Amino acid sequence: MDLSEENTFKHYYYPETHIVPSDDEEGVLPLKIKKTISNKRPSNSIHGFFEKRKKKKMIKYSSSVSQATDEGIAFIKSNQDDGAYASHLIKIELYDWAKIKNVPSSEQWKHAEVRIKYYAHSDNDDHVEKTKDVIYNITKHLAAKSDCVNFVIDSEK
Repeated sequence: MDLSEENTFKHYYYPETHIVPSDDEEGVLPLKIKKTISNKRPSNSIHGFFEKRKKKKMIKYSSSVSQATDEGIAFIKSNQDDGAYASHLIKIELYDWAKIKNVPSSEQWKHAEVRIKYYAHSDNDDHVEKTKDVIYNITKHLAAKSDCVNFVIDSEK
């Protein structure tokens, strides 16, 4: 064993106790894990092992409702990761057209009467069903107009 070689004691840094034997494929799994972990370190030097890593910011997908008020934007959110197990995302925005007619589209969100982002947790969620009803009724209303145009956009191109 050559003690002068860099990373000679690498196997001490990666204990194999967390490996489930059934996951091992012909005895190569510990090697794969060691390579993967060593690639995630800032460098392969011993100093790189002890370097402090930046923590990744965990993104929470919280359901929320915001409303424009005279004081600003009132905001309420679930403060949970509702999107982790969601089956649907419902986003609804309601605007007073007279107020946003001359506002650039990138700034319109600030003037929304109500903005909703809701993560539903099952296909038979009552809110999903009611949202589908609203969509159906709006679509039916638009389709009933005399100069309605119906077309399909190919999303593959």
